[in-house]
Amino acid sequence: MAALVAIDSWFIGLAFYLWNSGSSFLLHPRTVLVVGIVLVLLFFAINIIYSFSSTTGKLNLILVCSGALLSVYVIEIGHYTVNHYPGFPRLDRPYVLDSTIVNKAQDNQIWLDKRSKVEVIRDHRIRSVDAYPAFLVTDRSPWKNRPQNKDIGPPLPLGSISNKRIVHCNESGKWSEYQSDKKGFNNPPHQWDNKPIRYLLLGDSFVHGACVDEGQDIASQLRLIGYNSVNIGQRGNGPLLNLAGLKEYGPYLRPKEILWFYTENNDLYNLKSELESSYLKRYLTKGFSQNLYERQDEIDDFITEYTFKHYKVSEAHLQLSLFQHLKYIATLRSLRKRFRLEVPSHAARQGELKRPSGASDSSTSEFKILGALKLLEQMGNSNLDRSKPEIPNYDADQQKYSAQVGQYNHLEEILVEASKFSEQWGGQVVFIYLPKARRFKDPMNPVFLQRSEILDSVVPSSIKIIDMTKVFESSGDPIQYFPFRQGGHYNDEGYKLIAKHIASLLE
Repeated sequence: MAALVAIDSWFIGLAFYLWNSGSSFLLHPRTVLVVGIVLVLLFFAINIIYSFSSTTGKLNLILVCSGALLSVYVIEIGHYTVNHYPGFPRLDRPYVLDSTIVNKAQDNQIWLDKRSKVEVIRDHRIRSVDAYPAFLVTDRSPWKNRPQNKDIGPPLPLGSISNKRIVHCNESGKWSEYQSDKKGFNNPPHQWDNKPIRYLLLGDSFVHGACVDEGQDIASQLRLIGYNSVNIGQRGNGPLLNLAGLKEYGPYLRPKEILWFYTENNDLYNLKSELESSYLKRYLTKGFSQNLYERQDEIDDFITEYTFKHYKVSEAHLQLSLFQHLKYIATLRSLRKRFRLEVPSHAARQGELKRPSGASDSSTSEFKILGALKLLEQMGNSNLDRSKPEIPNYDADQQKYSAQVGQYNHLEEILVEASKFSEQWGGQVVFIYLPKARRFKDPMNPVFLQRSEILDSVVPSSIKIIDMTKVFESSGDPIQYFPFRQGGHYNDEGYKLIAKHIASLLE
């Protein structure tokens, strides 16, 4: 009888887990329902057969059920042993490098650094180098949660921590790093004091300098040509964050030209998210500023606390006790992940998990920390993280195109505000359109058909336009300007091409 109780408890526990967490599984809800129904039917069948069986029949039934469960756990132990990895099960398994990239790297005698961002930072700190990840400005929960009519409280940064070694991203086989300037951006140490400033660069990761060596980003290439430039681009920025950067730092630099870089395919999506913050939308109003130029010490404290809170969680999950290993095996954690009956880690990474029923504030906070941790670990990694080729989904792309069209008016409003704001010191906004690699591989994709609409009708007529699409196309082989000819961000030759073309037109 005790054996039957144990088997029944196993079925009830698994059924309860399916009922309580089914909405978060990767499987379709109908599939989860079918699995639940099968478990219930098995539960009742076993108990009914047991009740009407002879003593020998009951013993045989218990032996069959026990043998089946034992087999499941033998398979679980084997699967867990083979597939366990650091951070299991909270963090995703280490990425498998694309075989195409591995082969190209070997042919060109390029060494591929397979370390994660956390490992790179760890190795720097072992050598007493004060390294940090590139701060993710676009984790917008602070923007959304802050009362819109209050200016007190910690600053909401637009860049990284100042005067530190910043670990950015890896697309060419080598991690890109740079020493941040006194305001937390990717510039030489004294660039802010080297006036007059000819160009102020605004944009996302393409302007930030992903994923090339220090001194190979667009601003650095412009400085090599002889144009004094300051880069305040940051990965993930959309148009509203660009405007925020202009209003916070532009008046101190008073550049002659503001180079506003627009990256197709994601800038309008970023804008949609930015507009969800009533606080961030205050940058559209006259006179609003956080006075970030004067608050760098506070910004550094904020980023330090934010970053290492998550790294402590990372360290805890990378060091599992024997009890935790046994717990994962007992709850079939490895097989549940294999058959997608596990709450997906990517949902935690994006902060999409709902608070579980009855969960405490501390457990809910852990979900948020793990979500931010995943962003700190993996954001910015592009080609080296891709194990499958990108397959166009035209239905999804058509929906994406339609959604971005809805942001046209907002983009125009932001550009008009930027132009007016720059006029106070005689500055001029220049709109620079940056194409992505996928355009050259899939030119009829609906997402890329909006380029002419943006350039012809969205950008105000008072703003000069530089369309880099034609420049890349005229090279005859635009894919050569991307790492391993795969996509992602530009390589150093791509950034150099952009800088030379800009300088030739604005001379």
